[in-house]
Amino acid sequence: VIVGSHGLELGGPGLALDPDERRRMAQLSRVAGAAAARAPGAWIEHKPAGLALHVRQAPSQLRRPALTWFVDRLADVPLAAVLPGHDVVDVALRPYDKGAAVALLRDRYQAEAVVFVGDDVTDEFVFDRLGPTDVSIKVGAGASAARFRLAEPEDVAEFTFDLARRLTRLGSIEPGNG
Repeated sequence: VIVGSHGLELGGPGLALDPDERRRMAQLSRVAGAAAARAPGAWIEHKPAGLALHVRQAPSQLRRPALTWFVDRLADVPLAAVLPGHDVVDVALRPYDKGAAVALLRDRYQAEAVVFVGDDVTDEFVFDRLGPTDVSIKVGAGASAARFRLAEPEDVAEFTFDLARRLTRLGSIEPGNG
């Protein structure tokens, strides 16, 4: 199951915008482009119902001013969500909640436990909803509701391979062809 856009695209890519949303998206793209131009190395991640302005590759002294300039100009664009993260501001035309998406998937597949790994502010929506039988893992530094922590993104691959090996040994999953 693929879930994109922080839970807006549940079941796969594709999200149709109405004419007003398309107009607001174009306005949002122009503002984000002007903000990115203020910090060389900044880039825009386009999403079906929003976008994210990333500045982590920009010079450190230009990051906060570019994000602040961007957020200050968002007052002119009706939005459902403005969520600052680590060197990023994520904006959406429609409300979203990763935690609600994970809860829906848990119910749909009657999962007894959930393993969720995340590294950003938006992942806290999931960490807050997970229970004692679930595994919540924050990647990187910072306060979090997650029960466990991995230091670096590279550690996620090692964790995932180790989990798959253990589950295969227990007979919980079948080895694949890849």
